[in-house]
Amino acid sequence: MVFKPFKHLEYISALREKLPQPLLYNLSDSCAQSLNFGQLTALGDNDHLPELGLGYASIAGSPQLRQSIAQLHQKSLADKTSLNEDNVTVFCGAQEALFATFNHLLSAGDEVIVITPCYPSLVAVPEQLGVTIKAIELEFERQWQFSIDDVKTLLSDKTRLIVLNSPHNPTGAVLERTLALEIIELARKRGIYIISDEVSVWSDYEQTGINHPFLAYEKTVTIGVLSKSFGLAGVRIGWAVSQDEALLQRLREIRGYTSICGSATDEYLATIALNNAQQILADNNAQIQANIAIFARFITRSEGRFEWHQPKAGILALVKSNLTMPVRELVEQLAIKHQTLILPGDLFGIEGNYFRLGLGREDFADALARLEAFLDDNITSW
Repeated sequence: MVFKPFKHLEYISALREKLPQPLLYNLSDSCAQSLNFGQLTALGDNDHLPELGLGYASIAGSPQLRQSIAQLHQKSLADKTSLNEDNVTVFCGAQEALFATFNHLLSAGDEVIVITPCYPSLVAVPEQLGVTIKAIELEFERQWQFSIDDVKTLLSDKTRLIVLNSPHNPTGAVLERTLALEIIELARKRGIYIISDEVSVWSDYEQTGINHPFLAYEKTVTIGVLSKSFGLAGVRIGWAVSQDEALLQRLREIRGYTSICGSATDEYLATIALNNAQQILADNNAQIQANIAIFARFITRSEGRFEWHQPKAGILALVKSNLTMPVRELVEQLAIKHQTLILPGDLFGIEGNYFRLGLGREDFADALARLEAFLDDNITSW
């Protein structure tokens, strides 16, 4: 199998090669604000840290970590659906969890329904397996929303899997609970699996209760990670949660072909983070809200030159540029002249002048100021 590079990673690497100096800011960052090692460990009881064994960790993940993950997801489910550590398998990030799940569920000739634009691996990995992608294409004019009829139109006897992501990367759209329940019912009638990518579901700063009900369906695999809402991308912990314990066992077997197991140190740090989730998420969500307000004022100042649908949850939004300068040119010039990165929307599968906006970082205002300075210097009456 020949693995094609993901477009956004390839693009960033090529862009860096062109730059006379390093990038200082990332206005497309998909992660919330991070803690450093000292800040995170200060939240835990570290008396036994020097005694932590550095041999192989459990393939499934430590029982303590898996129990903490199960508790994190439990609140989104009805009382009759109970999760515990046996419903969780830990991976080295969400990408490994997705890779294992796709490889277990899919075979050449299957069809998969995917929402586009999307994070590139949600399309690229199934395509590598010889699967046909049936895409629901989100549109700015529809507020990045879709309907159950859009799903039904793409169904066939070959449909094996529906892939969902909410809050959505890169648009920031949130899947309404009514639509989620309709999709579950549709999948149940046909025996179709669901992957629910919920990596930023805990960025619920408007407290709308966006935790999704997919885990109540026995053929759902929910994907989570510490890098997005928690901002802990350097702690390489992701996970898959499902009621289907036999499926999870197969994912653990597939993991033997990749990382085999995780890092005991990362699992220790992840357990501290999850045990202090309320505090970490509250701080990160306050930062996202502040950044949304800052960008909303920027949109007003732009007088129609930029447009967006302000997100109600998550860390990302997709911004539409009405400048005559193509987004690709804007991206390159901003990186060269102001050491600031934005990612064009076509990297995620949408044509037109769009760029992905990350709202999680504490240096957001400084990064946005660099974008405005570039516009002042280079765009007449922007």
